[in-house]
Formats: sequence, C-alpha cells, structure tokens
Amino acid sequence: MVKELILVRHGKAEERSENLPDSDRKLTHNGEQELKTMFKVLGPYLAGRKKVKIWSSRLERAVQTANMLSGEVGNAHVTFHEFVADGDFENLSKEVARAKGAKLLVIVGHEPYLSDWTEKITGVRPPEFIKGAALSIKIDKVKPLQGELHWQLKPENYIKGQNMPELTFPSETEDKIKVEGSGSLKKEISSLLLYCLKEIVSANNEFIKTPDDPESAHKFRVKIRQFRSLLSFSRIELGKKGYEDIQNKGRELAGQFTYLREVDVMAGKLSEGYPALLSILKSEREAAKKAVYGELASATAVPLFFEILQWIEEDPFKNSKNGKKPLSEFVNGRAENWLDGFRKGLQKIDKSNAKEIHALRIKGKKLRYIMTLMEPVLKEKQAALIPGLKEMQDSLGMICDIQIDIPVLEKLKDKYRAPDAAREIDAVIELKKSEVQNLIEGLPREIKVK
Repeated sequence: MVKELILVRHGKAEERSENLPDSDRKLTHNGEQELKTMFKVLGPYLAGRKKVKIWSSRLERAVQTANMLSGEVGNAHVTFHEFVADGDFENLSKEVARAKGAKLLVIVGHEPYLSDWTEKITGVRPPEFIKGAALSIKIDKVKPLQGELHWQLKPENYIKGQNMPELTFPSETEDKIKVEGSGSLKKEISSLLLYCLKEIVSANNEFIKTPDDPESAHKFRVKIRQFRSLLSFSRIELGKKGYEDIQNKGRELAGQFTYLREVDVMAGKLSEGYPALLSILKSEREAAKKAVYGELASATAVPLFFEILQWIEEDPFKNSKNGKKPLSEFVNGRAENWLDGFRKGLQKIDKSNAKEIHALRIKGKKLRYIMTLMEPVLKEKQAALIPGLKEMQDSLGMICDIQIDIPVLEKLKDKYRAPDAAREIDAVIELKKSEVQNLIEGLPREIKVK
C-alpha cells in the first residue's frame, strides 16, 4: 500500500502562444536551473526510500520535470498517465489503490489539479503551489483516498539570481507540543524530535528572510541546540545508526553562527559612547552574515533537515529495550542523573578555569532545554528548579561571553589598527575584566528553588 504521496508541479515553462501547442511547451533555462536546485534536495530523500514510483502527465514540461527527478533517484522508471494531465481525481484514487509494490508515489503534474487533489485528500488546500514546488502527503487509507499534509518544498529567490529550496511544515495548532507521561518513551520522544526539527526549519526560514535581525540568528542556534540536547538525553535508547552523523552535522550547522552571535552579543551591550568600535562590529557582522547566508543559500541546511526527518521516520527507537515503557519513568530517572552531574560540577568547579566554566555552561544549557521540554512529566521538585536553572545558566553565559569577547576584541584591535578604535577597545576590555571577576565571585554553588 502507498504510504506517502509526493505531488510535484512542473518547472517554469515557455509562455503560451498561438504557434505553440500547450502540450509542447518546454521548460525554460531558468525553470531547469530551479528544478536542479530543488531536486538536489528532494533526490536524496527519495533515493533513500524503498519502493518509489514516479508518475507523470504526458505534457512536455511535466515529462522533462519527471525525467530530471528520475535522474536524481537512480533513473527510476517513469510512467505516464492521462488522468494526471486531466486532473481526474476518481482515476487517481483508483490507480493509487492498485499501485501494489509502491510505498512512495511521486506524481508530476499541473495546477490547479495538484491543489485540488491535496484538498480532497487532506481537507486542506495548500496556500500556494508554485512551479517547481513539491508537497508530501502521508496516506492514512486508500479507499477512500485520505491522508495528512506532511511538508512542502518550494524554490525561493531571497538573493537575486540565486534559487534556494524552502522547506515548511503545516502550522501546528498548539504553540508548544504537549508531552504525556503515560505515553511510551518511543512515541513521545519521536514526536518531540519531530517537533524540534520543525522548530529548526521554521527558525532557518526566519533567518533567511531577516538575516539582519540578531534575534533570528540567535533563535536558529537555540533551536538546533535544543534538538541536539534531546538527542543526547535520549542517546541510551537510540540506535547508533545515524546518531553520531546527525549530531555532528547539527553541531557544524550551529557552529556557522558562532562568530555572528559573538559579534551580536558584543554590539548589543555597547553604548553609543564607542562609535569606532560599533562601526567595526557592524562591518564584522556584515561579513559574518554573508558567510553564513552564503552557506545556507548553497542548500546545505535543507538536505540535512530531510536526512533528520527520514531518520526519525525510520524509527531510531526500534531496538530500544525500554521503548514501550512510560516516558515518565525514563525522564525522571534520566533528569535526576543530569541534575546530579550539574550540581557536582557547581560544587567542584574551579572558578578561575575558563574551560571548566564553559563546560559547565554547556551542561546547564542542555539540562535547561530538556527540563523545559519535559516539564509536564517532571517530578514537582524537579520542575521547581527550572527558573533557578535558567538564572544559573544566564550567569554562566555572561561569564563565558566576556571570556570570549576579550580575545576577540584584542584580535579586532590588531586587525584594524585604528587609534580611536584601539582606545575604545582597551577601555571596553578593562571594563569586561572587572565585570567578569565580579560575576565569577558571585556565582552560587547551588541551584535556587523558586
């Protein structure tokens, strides 16, 4: 039985004219280039699946689109159907029900039929189905044909002359996922992993659209770290396949934003009394933004999102010994272990050792992300620690930020060699040295309960 249906609209084609039959209209050069970018993302997702079939309209622009996609999926066989060009939903339903041996079916067709079919199958009409876009539907049953909208992928032009695939998921009815302690570990954490992935994708799209907003860059990093923290928390129950690779790629993706965030933090704390330094930081941010933006624009992020999606859907908990047990049993024990580790770190930390403070900050971040996600199933005494944990992490964060800022400022002073900027940098460094010392001395050894 078909489990997933992916609808693909053909790429941009030649304009209609009296001398050119509609069925003969071919893809334009721009249309082909957009599809190449899209299929570099969609192709690996399909290639990693089993029992994939491609159906297409016989119209030339759809035939070309289907053949291009086939080339990205190991030259998968393409079959052509009149009902795809005609938008005949009754025949579509019959053929999907007959499609034995296919778990994933890709259909290359036309508007408005693709949107009509989506609405009939899912009850939701896509807001926009532009040329070159794709849409995934998870099939619940084939008689009648019903399913749920899964994701959408479309070409975007945020940078003039450069195509970028944008992945989106349907809007959630709730702002925050609800965790149920009585649900199984496997079901609940799989749902949380998918929720966190959707949050990353949303933050990625927000940054691409508003790269000059420091908050959008910060949010993207936070969402990646939240996901990676959940992976670490669940690691003892996850299969090894794919885990390390996804963790490392997530780390690399977040790492691209490191310097951009450092510059944003420094600039955000400076007053207008340091015009030369602010001007330097503005230049540094612009260069860092272009570097990050260029990397994301080269379509490195979206393939990773699909890789993570596929890993989640392939059930990373299938070999878990405790996968069927209630989530609350796992969370309470695991959270207590992480809390004990953080408390011991607070007690033993050498406050003069920057590396130890940084390592403790990372532990605190992971712990806070997890306890916030799992708050509905935490024991009361554990949940009561969340505000104090945030306060502790903020203190550690301010210390680490300053410890990072000072060497960065020294490098900027050497790089720009401007007298006004040098004086301002020296003054800021002295202030930061005094501030960090006060923060270190005031760092508590216990998490406050509120």
